Amino acid sequence: MDIIVPVKRFSEAKTRLAGPLRPAERATLARLVVSTVLEQLARVRRIRRVILASSEPSLEQMAARFGFEMLMDDPQSPGLNAAVDRAVTQSVASGAGDVGVVFSDLPLFNAKEFESILDVHFGGAPFQVTIVLDHFGTGINVRLCRPGDLLTSLYGRNSAIEHQRAAALRGAEIRAVDSDCFSHDLDQLADIQAVLNLAGQHAVSPTLRAMFRKWVNQDIRRGQSKCA
Repeated sequence: MDIIVPVKRFSEAKTRLAGPLRPAERATLARLVVSTVLEQLARVRRIRRVILASSEPSLEQMAARFGFEMLMDDPQSPGLNAAVDRAVTQSVASGAGDVGVVFSDLPLFNAKEFESILDVHFGGAPFQVTIVLDHFGTGINVRLCRPGDLLTSLYGRNSAIEHQRAAALRGAEIRAVDSDCFSHDLDQLADIQAVLNLAGQHAVSPTLRAMFRKWVNQDIRRGQSKCA
């Protein structure tokens, strides 16, 4: 199993949080959550290699720390889908039978639970797609494919429906796994609050927890000021 982690430039990440968070805060958030994801991935067994698909230069040192690989974005083919498909092609060409895509903004990423998801996937059919949807049920935060190039990337609006439709057309077995750890990404301030609500059940780094509480409290104070 090869795992691909697409990562936006930190300066361009989390734009939907531009209201409550300043640019420097959004970049710090992206960096810390990516670090959490990579630290957990490094503990997962049965992963042959991890490829970071990104144009973020500071990731090279982080990738080297964990023994992961970098695949820089191609400016001639920009965008998430193109970056993931390039990485999938490289993985399959190097002999990967199964290839997974894991998003980099999952602050509750847990190595042990990811291994359980791998168990589900490896126990599946020769044509297999295993997914974890986001908490809205419209996006995909984890996608595992056998063979690795079974699907092209269809991330974007309604990506959950589009990927499942494409998998069905290929005759693949589709398994959707429920997981708090992998369904909660960070696009809105409400997502940050949702992660805090789950912090008693799942590990959240002290640094992230302190940052999340600060931002949520700031938003509460702003709301109180507007009502005053």
